[in-house]
Amino acid sequence: DKMDTWNWMVDREESCIQELQEKYNGLLVKYESLLKESTIHRELKMKYKNLVDKLRERIECPVCLDVPEADPISACPNGHLVCSKCVSGNCPTCRSKMADGKSLLAATVVENIEHKCRYLGCDQEFPITEMKAHRNSCRYRILTCPATHCEQKVAYCSLLEHLTVECEDSYAKDANEVIDLPSDGRIQQTFIDDLYQGGKLDTFLWKERYFFFTYKHHKNFGYWTFQVEMLGDEEECSQFGVQIAVHTTADKQAEGKYVTRFKGDPCYVEKGKDDKKLSGLMVPNGVMKSKIVTKSEKDGWMDFCVSIVLTLA
Repeated sequence: DKMDTWNWMVDREESCIQELQEKYNGLLVKYESLLKESTIHRELKMKYKNLVDKLRERIECPVCLDVPEADPISACPNGHLVCSKCVSGNCPTCRSKMADGKSLLAATVVENIEHKCRYLGCDQEFPITEMKAHRNSCRYRILTCPATHCEQKVAYCSLLEHLTVECEDSYAKDANEVIDLPSDGRIQQTFIDDLYQGGKLDTFLWKERYFFFTYKHHKNFGYWTFQVEMLGDEEECSQFGVQIAVHTTADKQAEGKYVTRFKGDPCYVEKGKDDKKLSGLMVPNGVMKSKIVTKSEKDGWMDFCVSIVLTLA
């Protein structure tokens, strides 16, 4: 009986080993097949990339060195291409006279290849139909510093570094940090009247998003502007709200007789500066000077207060 049991166990073990060997062989065959498919896929992908690169090179404009993103694409009698922005009387390649020739083949290539994002630092590629949406949200897109007296062009992803390290018109650079707002999104600040015809830019952090506050006295136009901007696009800004109240320093609750208010969305940071001043609070110079700017009992300065409340829409 013991010998029978032992033989049965040996047979069972050999059967299991054989079964495992068969499974292993099957997996090995699948692995080798997938490896071969992967190699083929990699080779096809490389061939496709090389083809697209050659097509890009052939349709690249010789003047601006950009790949056209829209037709018409002009062609001289010798077949040289020029994008619609750079076309002129003579071909820039062979100097022959440009007529009304258009390349349908080049237009077809433009419509069907993936295009590289033109922002420095971005290496992503998209079909032309998706490129506009990408550029509107690309983290390397270029914007103007939101500080009143700074016109520096900065990549979207580098703006905070610019404000904390480089910008001379930013309080964040002076303090080497941004202001972390409390959970209720409230802050009240006192400003000295007309010190620089506009205060330096304040940078706030609230709900893991960055906001900027600035004001300016437009002396030649007779009014002051106060606005809160947000590091985000227009759609993202619509998810937040902002309240601005400009009042005397003695009126700490902003409930007195002379308070001017704004309630709306924060302005998206990429908006033009001329448009931004119409997107916040505008106060006539007469009201500021006669009703709001007062002499501080503490130090004798002529100053005023700004209270800001950030909210979720």
